[in-house]
Amino acid sequence: RDEFDMVAVGRALISDPEWAAKTLRGRTADITPFTAEMLTTLR
Repeated sequence: RDEFDMVAVGRALISDPEWAAKTLRGRTADITPFTAEMLTTLR
């Protein structure tokens, strides 16, 4: 069903809005990892 792919991308974008650009450029080491604490800053 591929429903969980969007959750994974959503978390990546919450942790690092530049995730897609960094991934496309091969700069995956520069991506900020997701932590549960990041959810506390959402409104």
